[in-house]
Amino acid sequence: MVAFKIVDVKNFMNKLLIGEVFDNFLLVSFEISSFAKVTIDGVRNEAWYEDSESPGRYLSWKELRNKVSLLVKGDRIPLTMKAVFRLSETNTEKVAAKLGVNDAAEKDYGLFFNLKFENNEVNIVTGVSVTDFLISKELGNLWDEDLLKFLKYYQIAVEML
Repeated sequence: MVAFKIVDVKNFMNKLLIGEVFDNFLLVSFEISSFAKVTIDGVRNEAWYEDSESPGRYLSWKELRNKVSLLVKGDRIPLTMKAVFRLSETNTEKVAAKLGVNDAAEKDYGLFFNLKFENNEVNIVTGVSVTDFLISKELGNLWDEDLLKFLKYYQIAVEML
């Protein structure tokens, strides 16, 4: 688990809310506090879909990005924004496979990052969820490294906290 601050908030928010950089992440939850407090549960409502139509438990950021952007736009910036993003099952499998773990999706391993916007600052904290006991912290460390590489690749500068 690592915590860091986004250096250029405007650049990051443009990439988050307008660009496609984060589209492959899943959204676990989102909360914005501005004219009202709005909360989005990223768990897909299975009852709304046809039997064979539902593509997974969580909605992708791509599916929600434009709707969330509408909530953020306005004359004033939001007071706070919080979001929990999860790496897709396919990409979680790829990260875990680097350590020889081949059943990460089956075991419902989760690789997350928590985003918090407040006082015109964006802070991010990484996290890992596993369903079995792991003595080693290698998976978490690898996820931390991979997320930082991802951000660097997309020219999102960070400052470690």
